[in-house]
Amino acid sequence: MRSLMAPIVRVARRVAALCAVVALAGCSGSTDRNSNPTVPTPTTPTLASVVVTLRQDSLVVGDTASATAAGVDSQGRPIATGSVVWSSSGPSVASVSSGGVVTALTAGRAQIIATAGGKQGQVAVSVVVPKPPPMIIAQEFHLVWRTPRYVSGQLPTGLAAFNPWHNWSDDFDIDPETLVGGTTWRRNTVSEGYPLLGPFDSRNTDVLRWQIRLAKNAGLGGVLVDLFANDAGDFDPEWVSIFAQLLDISSQEGFKIGVLDEVAFGNAATKNPTTMTKRATNFLQRFKDHPAYLSIDGEPVYQFSFYNLFLSYQDLNTLFANVEATVGPVFWIVQGNATSDLLASTRLKAIQGNILLPTEAGTVDWAHVADSSQKFVTVVQQHAKRAAINIFPGFAEAKLRRSTTRVIHRDHGNTLTRQLDLARQARADFVVISSFNDGGENSAITPGWDFEDYAGDPYQYLRIVASVLGRTFVVPPLPPIDAVDPLIAGKLYGVDRAGPATSAITITGDTAIGANISDDMSKVAAAEYFLDGNQSVRLAATDQENALRVIHNYFNGATTPTTRGGRVAQTTNGVYVAVHDLALTPGDYDAYVVLEYFDEGTDWFGIEYASTSNAFTSTSRLSKKNSGTWRTYVFHLDHATFSGEEGAGADFRIYSQSGSLTLARISVVLPGQGHALSAVDGAFDSATEGVRGSLVLPGDGDLHTLLVHGKDSAGNWGRGWASVLVR
Repeated sequence: MRSLMAPIVRVARRVAALCAVVALAGCSGSTDRNSNPTVPTPTTPTLASVVVTLRQDSLVVGDTASATAAGVDSQGRPIATGSVVWSSSGPSVASVSSGGVVTALTAGRAQIIATAGGKQGQVAVSVVVPKPPPMIIAQEFHLVWRTPRYVSGQLPTGLAAFNPWHNWSDDFDIDPETLVGGTTWRRNTVSEGYPLLGPFDSRNTDVLRWQIRLAKNAGLGGVLVDLFANDAGDFDPEWVSIFAQLLDISSQEGFKIGVLDEVAFGNAATKNPTTMTKRATNFLQRFKDHPAYLSIDGEPVYQFSFYNLFLSYQDLNTLFANVEATVGPVFWIVQGNATSDLLASTRLKAIQGNILLPTEAGTVDWAHVADSSQKFVTVVQQHAKRAAINIFPGFAEAKLRRSTTRVIHRDHGNTLTRQLDLARQARADFVVISSFNDGGENSAITPGWDFEDYAGDPYQYLRIVASVLGRTFVVPPLPPIDAVDPLIAGKLYGVDRAGPATSAITITGDTAIGANISDDMSKVAAAEYFLDGNQSVRLAATDQENALRVIHNYFNGATTPTTRGGRVAQTTNGVYVAVHDLALTPGDYDAYVVLEYFDEGTDWFGIEYASTSNAFTSTSRLSKKNSGTWRTYVFHLDHATFSGEEGAGADFRIYSQSGSLTLARISVVLPGQGHALSAVDGAFDSATEGVRGSLVLPGDGDLHTLLVHGKDSAGNWGRGWASVLVR
């Protein structure tokens, strides 16, 4: 029976299999073609596994990263996970939130686990201790030494006496003797950001000490001091003298300074390889062994910019070798692009790269900055050199140069913070902040009253640097009051040394004078006006003297009668002027000289005079605007002696850049010796006063200069004059 049934069973099985394959044949045990086929019931996909991903498998303590969980079925196809529960195998190493955010806590390894639908997935994460932030130094510690005596507390000497506002006036288009912003303390300077001390003078050792303390308290590893070479290719002796003082102060304060050779801004002699070798050798021989001189790896630092490739690479390497042959190993830092030739230099120790540069748009592609920082550091370090990243806290040059509008917005300190963080992530060997105190380009980290986004904290950027370095910035004591501009003493020390400001002179009916006078700290106590000063001389076809005379034809003091703008005047390349001794005996005067000049051309002019400290002291200079009109300008003669020391018995000399200046009147004004004005409300009893008085004009149809200023209850006459030409 078993043998007969076996073939039948095998046939039946084959038929069943065929029916399973050929479903359209209707194999269901029936041969009826009109019968409905049987459709298999579909199987519901189920979660087979959970896949966990983490964008970074290595985190630094304190960092966070988001983990994600994805489900797959048995065929490897995506499927919803449903609710996910997160956990960590090492919660003390890396914790994870209910939303999958991983926080690195301590060094070690942990598994980040996701549980869903009874399935688990995990990913490993390593937590490492953060690398200490790179050393931060600051460059462009500017030595500013051309500031008047009454600002600096120092006697002007050399070039400082010749042009005392050079560092703050950008060669004469801007006059710091004038006030701006409706204040009695803010001078008109070239600086985009106004320094906390106002215009300062680096010859003052109290100012230098305060600046070093700022740098030290912020945690800076050192500063690089800007030094410029003169036309002969040597560092200017005045700068070198101040640098030597700064070294001694830094030694006393436990700080380090090095040099930034600003050769990139020099002339051909400055950039000559032989001259540069001599300059660097002499400088390092003198200062490299000073205990406060900045060194890295035991070698003195010497830094300069090489973006403009002013030397061939062969000359550059020869320069390094020749200097080191005399002074020993030097830690050369070159600011430039990481070119193959520069990377190949065996004596070069570090390359400093600019990653974020100012643009006219002022926008920043931070992804590009991050990528460029990493690539720069990697290629430099691969060539066994230190990688330094140059950082701008901000940048603005419109006021300084006026021909460009490149900018890096400070963004309330975020621009500095982000660059410092990217430098750390890129593993830069050190960071160079540019700059320490360059207010002209608005890149300073030193304290100021504004820096594009001033929010009430003058020390904001020093606090940021300290915070990145894990420190708390401590504000050092201010310098003594006599070391700073007296106009800002009220804001810093609560002591009023600035007189009131005057504005809005009005003339009613040719005789009634009106003006507004205001003071930031004290009450207005008095006001006065001058018409053509205390002494004057009218330069016409012949001179009309009022206790003031021009010494004609002395040295270069020739004059030529001319007519400009309907007035007879005299054109000169410079004149010597003397006050009659009976009108003004030699002494120590806070005086002003007023010039009525015809505004043609764009050259500058100024005044040189004898002061108590120097026989040839200069005022600020003024650039003409070529308006084709008569104008008046007030020059300040600080500590003038009127002692006849300028030559041929002259008390001061008016000089012109082009040798062509047309003058109609020269006047001398002495505060406190004018015609009194009264308060409009009858009494001087407030910080803002309207004043009035009666004016008597000569009636000669000529133009005359009317000046008004005030005095406060602290005894200060205002430096903020208001002037107008009247007829």
